[in-house]
Amino acid sequence: MNEFIQEVDKLPIWVKILLMIPFLDIFWWVYRIIYALNNKNNISLLLSIILLIIGIPFWWLIDIIYYLLTGKIFVFDDFISSNN
Repeated sequence: MNEFIQEVDKLPIWVKILLMIPFLDIFWWVYRIIYALNNKNNISLLLSIILLIIGIPFWWLIDIIYYLLTGKIFVFDDFISSNN
């Protein structure tokens, strides 16, 4: 799992943004789930799965804005303590 995360982080900016558009953004939900599993953060994993199921229609826009402002992919682990 760690190799997947490292390889995705190495992708060019244009590829990351392309994967954030509607219907392709499922890739980032898989990334978030793998990231949470890799960090053993149950709360982040639960949030990722719930929001994936709910399918918030504007989340792709949040991803793009967050990436352009911070230069990194939005993961719930950034906002949740890993002390579950």
